[in-house]
Amino acid sequence: SGPGARPVHPDWVRQIRDDFVAAGVPFFFKQWGAWWPQECNPLPQQRFAERLRTARITPSIEKPQRGCWGADDKWHPGKIAGALPAYTSWKIGKEAAGRLLDGVEYSQFPEVTACQVP
Repeated sequence: SGPGARPVHPDWVRQIRDDFVAAGVPFFFKQWGAWWPQECNPLPQQRFAERLRTARITPSIEKPQRGCWGADDKWHPGKIAGALPAYTSWKIGKEAAGRLLDGVEYSQFPEVTACQVP
């Protein structure tokens, strides 16, 4: 996290989620940070353009930046994914990027039980 934070590959988050689900462990996904992975939360073109226009850009971000994870699993700054399995991310600020993973907000917590003092 922080001003120099890099984007996370969406498949990494999916794998963690899937591992938690398989183990029966509650999964909480806090946020994407400043980088919004477009393919995880696809929007119609008009809504996508609106999201970029209305994004609350932080002082360290003069305008939305972009890059993509290539099929080589490397980050390519300034590029847009031409075809899957590359994933385009936009640096638009953490509030605008949100915390949806594949359209779902994961806010699960483990059940808390009372402590018994002997």
